Amino acid sequence: MLNNSKIPNRAGNDLSRVVQLIQARKFKHAHQACLGYQKLHGLDFNILTCLATLASEQGDLSKSRDFLINALVFSPTHTLTLNKCGVYSRKLGLESDAEQFFKRAIVSSPQQPEAHYNLGNLCMTQGKVMDAIQNFSSAIECKPDFLEAYNNLAIALTEFGRPDEAVKVLDTAIKRLPSSPILYVNKAKALQAMSLRKAGIAFLRESRAKLGDPFELLTVLADMETADNDFQQAEQNYKAALALQPRSAVVHNNFANLLHSVGRLDEAMAHYELAADIDPGLYQALQNVCNILNIKKDYAKTLKYLGKVQSIEPNSPYLTGMQMNARMHTCTWDEWDVYCGHVEEAVKANRRATNPFPPLAFFTSAALMQQAASLWVEQQVPPANILPPIVTPTKSASKKIRVGYFSADLHSHATALLLAGVLEAHDREKFEWIAFSFGPDDHSPISQRVRSAFDRFVDVRTYGDRMVAMLAREMGIDIAIDLKGFTQDSRAGIFAERAAPIQVNYLGYPGSMGAPYMDYVIADHVIIPDHLRQFYTESVVRLPHCYQANDSQRAIADETPTRLSVGLPESGRVLCSFNNNYKITPAIFDIWMRVLVRHPDCVLWLLQDNEAAVKNLRKEAQKRGVDPSRLVFAPRMRNDLHLARHRLADLFVDTYPCNAHTTASDALWAGLPLVTYAGETFASRVAASLLSGMDMKDCITDNPLDYEGKINQLLDSPDELRALREKTALARESSPVFNTAAIARQLESAYQVMYQRLINGLAPEAFDVSP
Repeated sequence: MLNNSKIPNRAGNDLSRVVQLIQARKFKHAHQACLGYQKLHGLDFNILTCLATLASEQGDLSKSRDFLINALVFSPTHTLTLNKCGVYSRKLGLESDAEQFFKRAIVSSPQQPEAHYNLGNLCMTQGKVMDAIQNFSSAIECKPDFLEAYNNLAIALTEFGRPDEAVKVLDTAIKRLPSSPILYVNKAKALQAMSLRKAGIAFLRESRAKLGDPFELLTVLADMETADNDFQQAEQNYKAALALQPRSAVVHNNFANLLHSVGRLDEAMAHYELAADIDPGLYQALQNVCNILNIKKDYAKTLKYLGKVQSIEPNSPYLTGMQMNARMHTCTWDEWDVYCGHVEEAVKANRRATNPFPPLAFFTSAALMQQAASLWVEQQVPPANILPPIVTPTKSASKKIRVGYFSADLHSHATALLLAGVLEAHDREKFEWIAFSFGPDDHSPISQRVRSAFDRFVDVRTYGDRMVAMLAREMGIDIAIDLKGFTQDSRAGIFAERAAPIQVNYLGYPGSMGAPYMDYVIADHVIIPDHLRQFYTESVVRLPHCYQANDSQRAIADETPTRLSVGLPESGRVLCSFNNNYKITPAIFDIWMRVLVRHPDCVLWLLQDNEAAVKNLRKEAQKRGVDPSRLVFAPRMRNDLHLARHRLADLFVDTYPCNAHTTASDALWAGLPLVTYAGETFASRVAASLLSGMDMKDCITDNPLDYEGKINQLLDSPDELRALREKTALARESSPVFNTAAIARQLESAYQVMYQRLINGLAPEAFDVSP
C-alpha cells in the first residue's frame, strides 16, 4: 500500500527499514523504527500505513482504521487504502462508513474489482440484494476470473428468487474455473432452489469424476441426498467426507441428523456428541442430543445438556421452550412461575421461544396459544408456495370424495385406539379413504385393524414433505386430515406444501395450528363455544356432541388385577390420574395433596412415565406434608389390561390446563367417573366435552376452588360417589360419546359440506354439523 513517489533518499531508506522489519514480523523493532522515522521525517502516507499494519497485526482494528483514515489525508483517492478502510469499518460494525469508503474506492478506480466485491457483500448483509447483484456483476466485469464474485453473485440471485440466472452464472464460472468445487456445489443448490433437487444431485454425482471427490462436494451431495431420502447414498458420502476431514463438526452433526431420521438413535447420539466435542460452540448439536434424549424419556439428562447449551448460547432459538418441556416431564418445579413467565413473555414478544406443544400444559389463554402456534408456523413451517395451485375439482354425480388421513400414529398409539372403529365404520359408497402413514408398523392388532380399514394404505416414511404433498395431489385427495398438528413426529410441512384443496386439523393436536394453509379445525360446542372462535385461525367445524372419535369395540380385560399386584394398599380409597406426568402442574398437585391430607385413607395413583418424575413428585408430596408412599405409580401396559385396572380406582382427578384426552376416554369407557377443571384453551376443555356428551356436567368445574370442592364432596359422600360410578357405567352404553357409527356419520357430513363449498367456489367457512 506504499506510495513510492516523491520519497527523498534518506526517508526512503528509513521507510524500507520499517517495511523489512514488518515483513520479518519483528513488530516491536518495526514500531521503534516507525517512531524514529516520525522524529526525522514527520507523518506521511507511507508511515501511517505501516503503523496501520502494525496495529492490525496486534489485533487493534479500530486503531489501524484510524491510521488509514489519517493516511487518506495525504492521498484521498488511494484505492487500496479506501478499500481497506471499508473492510475494517465493516468488521467494526460501522456499516455506513464502510459503504462510503467502498463507494469512494470505486469512484477513484472504477475497474478495482475488490471494492465492487466488498460493497456487494455489504449490500447482502443489509438485505439490498439487487445492489449486491449489481456490484458482484461489476466485480466480474473487472476481473473475469474472480471466483468469489461468481460464487456470491449466484448466491444472491438464488436468494432473490432467480436461481435459473444463478445456474447460468455458474455455468460461465465453471468454464473459466473448472477446478473450483464451490461453483459445482452452488450450481446444485441453485437447481435445488428451482425444485430440481434430483437434477442437482445428478450434476454433483457427474462432477465427482472431474474433481476427485472434494470435501465440499461430498458434504453438500450427502445433505441433498438426505433431503431426497436417499439415505444409503447419503451415508456413504458422509462417511467419505469424514474420511477426508474427520474433525468436521458440521458433517458429524448432519450425518447424525440422517441417522436420527432413520431411527438409529444411539449412532446419532455418538455423532452429535462428537460434533459438540470438536466444536463446543455448535450448540445445535447439543440441542439435537436433547431431542434424542426426549425420545428415550431421559429428561433429567436432557436438562443437563440444555444447561450446557445455555452456557454456550443463552439466546439459542427455542431453548426456553425445550427447558420448560424437560422440566415439565421431570416435574422439576423450582422457579416454575419464572420459567412459565419467560416462555409467555417470549411468545408475546414474537421471539423464537417454543414449539406450540409444551405450552398446552401451562398456557391458560386461548389467545396466547394461538399466537404461539402462529409464530411457530411463521418461523418454521410457513406456506411453501412452490407447487402450483391445485385445480378445483368439478362436480360429478358418481365421484367419491377422496379423504386422506395423515399420521405417524397408525399403530399402537392413542390416536389409533380412538380412531380405529370410526375408520371401520366410514361410508365406502360415497367416500374413498386413504392413509398416508409416516410412522412405524409395529404389527400390533390395532395396527392391523387400522390398515385394513382403509381403501389404500400408503407408507410415506421415506418421502420428503413435498414428495408426500405431490403424491397426495397425484392421487386426487380432496380433503387432507392432519391427525398430528404439532405433536411428536408431526409433518406440518406436508400441509405447508398444500397436499389437498381442503386441509383439516383434527384429533391429534388440541388447539389452533395458526397456519394459513389449514382450512378447518374439527371441534364441538363445548370445546369451542362462540366466544372462543376468534382464537382459531381455521374455520371452526363443530360436531353435535363430542368431537373426539371413540371406538366402541375397545376391549377391557375380564380379569381385574388385585390391589397388591399393582402396588395399591389393600384398603382405602384410590384417586387416579393416568395422564402423562408433564400435564401435572404445581397448582393442581397442591390441590391433590390438600385432598390427601383431608382424606388420610386415600392414595393417589399416577402414571409412571420416567424415574426423575417419580422421584420429584414424591419429594413434592413430602414438602406438602404427605407421606410419599401415598403416591403409587402405574407402569405402562397393554391397553386392555390398563383399562381393567381402572376398576380399582374410585375417582379420576383431571389435570389443568391440559386435561386428560384419551386418558379421559379410557376412564369413562372403563366406568370410572371423572372430575375436570375446564378453562378456555382447547386442551383444557376436552374432558368437559366428553362429560357433557355423557350428560355428566356436574363433574365439570371452571375454577380451582370448585374443582377441589367437587373432589372433596364426592369423597365425603360414598353414596354419591357410588351413584356416580353407576351413572358412568350406564352412560357408556347410551352416550353419543361412544357411538362410533354416529361419529363416523357426523365426520362424513362435515367432509361433505367442506367439499360442497369447494366445488361451488366458496371459501372455507365455519359451520355446525346437525345431530
